[in-house]
Amino acid sequence: MAAGAKATAHMADPTNTAHRRRRGLLIVLSSPSGAGKSTISRMLLESDPHITLSISATTRPMRPGEVEGVDYHFVDEAEFQRMVREGEFAEWAPVFDHHYGSPQAPIKTASRIDVPTSGDDVPAGAVTFGGVAWNQHIGIRGVEISLDGGEWQAAEVAPGPTDDTWVQWFVDWDATVGTHYVAVRAVNKNGDVQIEERAPIAPDGSTGWQRTLIRVT
Repeated sequence: MAAGAKATAHMADPTNTAHRRRRGLLIVLSSPSGAGKSTISRMLLESDPHITLSISATTRPMRPGEVEGVDYHFVDEAEFQRMVREGEFAEWAPVFDHHYGSPQAPIKTASRIDVPTSGDDVPAGAVTFGGVAWNQHIGIRGVEISLDGGEWQAAEVAPGPTDDTWVQWFVDWDATVGTHYVAVRAVNKNGDVQIEERAPIAPDGSTGWQRTLIRVT
């Protein structure tokens, strides 16, 4: 594409239900080059552990200081066109003399604790832990929590409308005074337990159990 020409984005086929899954809030940062998108992205990532960054693929050459799989997935034109043909992009577009695309990232079993939030002070007695879990296309069989490194306890899980939606879970606990750590993990419908080790979304999808600290007074 010649310099100054208008770039046209290509979206995944909207008639294909495989590309119409809903999985949370998508935040798009759009601005001219050099306006601060990367700075805002870093601030968001540092402020919320549940936010992850989509790593785009590009055919442009790697610039000094850039890291493969962190800044972009750098591919040649032939590989990019193969990914287009095989439907591996959620969207892609030519920009000046190169192509950019957003790969459809690997989907892994995930869960989180929404209440109480980390660092909360809660009164002794009845406390309800609650959150969500999901594994797109496969679904969630169960969710478990562990208190202070003890045995895993099964949570109550509300059924979701499809295997492509988050499911809600909760556990009632008779809280005792002190500081407590709570961990959560999910099991998908194939029987696979959520991976404990924490890893970023690049290059193979994010993993890790969430652990929350609460103080009971």
